[in-house]
Amino acid sequence: MHRTPTVDRDNAGSVAEHPRNGGEHPDKGNLLAVRADQPARFVCSGFCFGHVHTSVCGRYFCCDEPRSGDIVVGSIRSGKHFVACNAGAITAEINAEFGQSGHAHPYLSPDLKWIVYNSCRTGRPAIHVASVPEELMAEVESKSRCSKERL
Repeated sequence: MHRTPTVDRDNAGSVAEHPRNGGEHPDKGNLLAVRADQPARFVCSGFCFGHVHTSVCGRYFCCDEPRSGDIVVGSIRSGKHFVACNAGAITAEINAEFGQSGHAHPYLSPDLKWIVYNSCRTGRPAIHVASVPEELMAEVESKSRCSKERL
């Protein structure tokens, strides 16, 4: 298992608020919340998510964006999110050689302190782990407006 650097000021993007990119809703890859007898609600857009994980507590999401390799974490309630790390883009070559084992398939640990994901950065699929500071998780959950500066 490979350990990647801690998600911190140097490698994490700013916490963003929904909707991303001025409300752009691409045709595919949006993250939606659905309840019985209610219309779907956009949680996070502007990405083309491939794989989605919901935290054990049900308050957070962790998704991969195969085109860029970004792993995005955020709050289902607020829609605020941040790019936690990059697993590497899924190229046609990686897809052809490794199939699904080359995809990131990220998930949050039950204590919300770690992101576990696959990456082909080393030339073949391997499990990687990135730590997530509690402050970032608290900021995406907060009701107050997020800072747009790098954290």
